[in-house]
Amino acid sequence: MNGPAPATPSLPPLRRRAAAALPGALLALLLGLSTLDHDFVQDDHFVIVDNPQVRSLASLPEIFSTPYTHYAGLNRPASDHRPMPIATFALEWQVAGSRPFLYHLDNALLHALVTFLVGLLAWRVAREPSAALWTGLVFAVMPVHCDNVGSVTERSSLLALLFGLGFLLTHDRTRASARIASP
Repeated sequence: MNGPAPATPSLPPLRRRAAAALPGALLALLLGLSTLDHDFVQDDHFVIVDNPQVRSLASLPEIFSTPYTHYAGLNRPASDHRPMPIATFALEWQVAGSRPFLYHLDNALLHALVTFLVGLLAWRVAREPSAALWTGLVFAVMPVHCDNVGSVTERSSLLALLFGLGFLLTHDRTRASARIASP
């Protein structure tokens, strides 16, 4: 009883975690692909189609200094700033112009990637493959994500979650590495 405390079980290799998180990501992609033949909707028109800033990559500096409310034609203080999605729309415009297929494909791929990261985070927290599997599957089919995938301008939510989950996963790994390295 006076021996050393039991070691915390190490996480399995990345391949095993990825295999557990992959079904949710594939389901998210499958569901997202149903939007590929959709047109632009709601805010997509004034943020993408009618926005001269997305038509040229020379506008990228301006995109990073323009408040989001500007695109909606709203005459109110600039309290909302979303340059990353607008910059991605500018990149897509160079390839697809005003054809919505690529924009919807990118949202479907982003949703799948975010779902994959959600599964990895569930594994990290619960240390169980079933947690990654079920969390990813449930996350993939949550109705709240319909708008995030179907409406192209809702990409801001997908990107915010992507960067947030990426931070959590890398921060946790960095902390774990620091614990191992310290005496």
